[in-house]
Amino acid sequence: KDAGSMTASRFRRWMLLIVLVYVAIELVYMQSRPLVMDEFDGVYDSYRLLEDVPYRDFRPYKTVLGYYIQLPAMVGASSVWGRVLALKIEMMTINALMLLAAAFYCSRFMARRAILLAAALLVASTPMLEYSSDIRVDMLTAWAGLWSFLFLVRRQYALAGILCTVSFGISQKAALYVFASNALLVAAMFFDDNRRGAIRGFFVFNAVSAAALALYVAGWALVAGPAAVVHATFISAVGPATTHGYAIRWQFWSQ
Repeated sequence: KDAGSMTASRFRRWMLLIVLVYVAIELVYMQSRPLVMDEFDGVYDSYRLLEDVPYRDFRPYKTVLGYYIQLPAMVGASSVWGRVLALKIEMMTINALMLLAAAFYCSRFMARRAILLAAALLVASTPMLEYSSDIRVDMLTAWAGLWSFLFLVRRQYALAGILCTVSFGISQKAALYVFASNALLVAAMFFDDNRRGAIRGFFVFNAVSAAALALYVAGWALVAGPAAVVHATFISAVGPATTHGYAIRWQFWSQ
């Protein structure tokens, strides 16, 4: 039992119930909510991997790991709507499994009642219900970022660095996770009693992250050349979004 006297078996039953409620609502939403414009592009980006090679045959808008994660749904369906529905079901399944896995992992060092409350609030939130199964790579990016954070607070710096780069390999938006993680690590240098360990964690995290990112770039550079990979990864998509706003307004970010 934990500090809240909740048994592990009871915790598992409640978590399973929360996830099943999420799945039930998502199945209804899949049939009733209209698709948004970006979802058609998301399906196409995954579908074209059946024949085309990123960076060589086309320049992807984002880093491509997320599209490969979504690729299995493209293989099993034979029609356009079938692919759309299969990909939504795949995203829903990944979300459900990640929610369970994160909850069970956190139960090792957090109060089980607090985890259940957090999971219930997340599943009840409008953004989670309406957007988590959209055909985008943002939710996949967020899951990798969450695992990076969990490993970071557990002082598993190498794993945190790898997962942070995996998140970046899904979408460049994960650069925000890199900044946030480093802010945490820098703060630890001042407030952690083990200052030497905090400094070591900072260098391990960043070294592993950089090495994993270099491996991503180098691997695709062997296929399409370094110029195409570097431009698509760091310039064409990230540049406009950060320097010109990319039609993003403060009202959006302030939510």
